[in-house]
Amino acid sequence: MSRIVEASDRERFALSLSGHAGDKPFLLRRKGNRFRVQRRRFLSHNPFRPHLFAEIEPAPYGSRIAGHYAMAWETKAFMTLWFAGVALSGAGFIAQLASEYARGEIGGHELLWVLHPIGMLVFGYLLVASGKFLSRNEARDISEWLRNQFVDVALESS
Repeated sequence: MSRIVEASDRERFALSLSGHAGDKPFLLRRKGNRFRVQRRRFLSHNPFRPHLFAEIEPAPYGSRIAGHYAMAWETKAFMTLWFAGVALSGAGFIAQLASEYARGEIGGHELLWVLHPIGMLVFGYLLVASGKFLSRNEARDISEWLRNQFVDVALESS
């Protein structure tokens, strides 16, 4: 863990262009033997970028890092609320339009309002997809950086 801590900056709120103090390329949030790593972002913010959520576990040969890549929980929570809110309010809106159309209160051209909630769902999907596309190499970069922290350990033990 000390190698990872030394090679990264602590993730925290600060008034700098990257949003965090320091100048190392990766940011770390640590709690015990669990940690989260993300690539430092300069002048841009992509909440859909992957973070490595990992834990250092004891292994017969020393230690093992086990983890997975995912979006930050804040982003997942917001997008879940977004999709649920649009789906629920859109379903009610569409049901109301269908009822008014069936009673003859509105014409067929007003049914085009149905496209609004559908468009909002498509927008949300495209937002997530484009964010993932723009950060498509970050998981590989984090893995490579993490592997590089232990290269000399493997060479010393040979």
